[in-house]
Amino acid sequence: MGGFKIFDYNFELKTLDTDDLTQKIDNDCKLMDHAALTPNEVRRRNGLEPVTDNPLMDMYYLNNIPLEEDRDVDPVIVNLENLRDNIIQEVENNAKTSTKSDWSFRSVYNGFKKFKPSKKV
Repeated sequence: MGGFKIFDYNFELKTLDTDDLTQKIDNDCKLMDHAALTPNEVRRRNGLEPVTDNPLMDMYYLNNIPLEEDRDVDPVIVNLENLRDNIIQEVENNAKTSTKSDWSFRSVYNGFKKFKPSKKV
């Protein structure tokens, strides 16, 4: 049993990455869809920064329906308010160049400035 009598070689094997990214994402999506994780928790688990400007990202969802009834956060109302704010900003930018005789422009501007969407109960 002499073998080759070579003792000065070391074999270093590369470590295998056993994490299957597709499986991990699939598991995270299932956990989120079954109210075990919030969308921001999934983002953190995958090395992404959480979304801080949208409160819906910290809610739990069951089959894509939020479990928490947050009456202050209605995505339709939020979108309408953002749209109203963008229109007002655009109108104010254009108001600087409009003439006083442009009454239709002024009425649209005043109407949007007063518009406040309300949530039906």
